[in-house]
Amino acid sequence: MKLRNRVALAVAITLVATGCPTPTPRTPEATLIIACAIEEAQVYVDEAYVGRAADTRRRPLALGAGPHRIELRADGKFSAYRTVTLARGDRATVEVALHDDLDQTPRPVPGRP
Repeated sequence: MKLRNRVALAVAITLVATGCPTPTPRTPEATLIIACAIEEAQVYVDEAYVGRAADTRRRPLALGAGPHRIELRADGKFSAYRTVTLARGDRATVEVALHDDLDQTPRPVPGRP
């Protein structure tokens, strides 16, 4: 048996014999609801997509305590950003209004229906 194979086998046996530690799932310490008139607005927390704004009313976001960067995006609207600092046990709601991005909003052509 080649040395490399013996080393790999020894490592595998050691991991099986001692048990591989699995990461403990982080327990949510706070919850957050996003209130936005545009229900389809996409919600990002700490730059990770977490769902639509409307979904957070039914199922609030479970987050750890500490600061979080919230971003909402929707077609034809400017993105909105908020920084929220949550404490253990907080149940917070953030209200966000998205404003029209006139460069992206379709405008009617004069003289055409």
